[in-house]
Amino acid sequence: MNKNEIIIAIISTYFGVQKEVLLSGKSRKLADLYPRQITQYFLYYSCEENTYPSVARMFNCTHATVMSNVRIVQNLIDTDKKFCAMIQEIKLKIYGD
Repeated sequence: MNKNEIIIAIISTYFGVQKEVLLSGKSRKLADLYPRQITQYFLYYSCEENTYPSVARMFNCTHATVMSNVRIVQNLIDTDKKFCAMIQEIKLKIYGD
């Protein structure tokens, strides 16, 4: 598994969302939307070779959508302590220590 696949698998498992639902972008349910936004955030910041357009291709969306989702996640990290704690927990699962 490459790093992108690992991130997708960890977030899919963490939220109990099927990988196909996570990557499809068709569901607008909040239960599917947050995991998708968080996955895009981690994919963009965790792999140097990932750009907004390359992440967008994985999700079959535009790079502007990925930019917006990354910004949304960053704003939630900065303003919501519970959300920030959840992101830290996911980081530990992805990176270990």
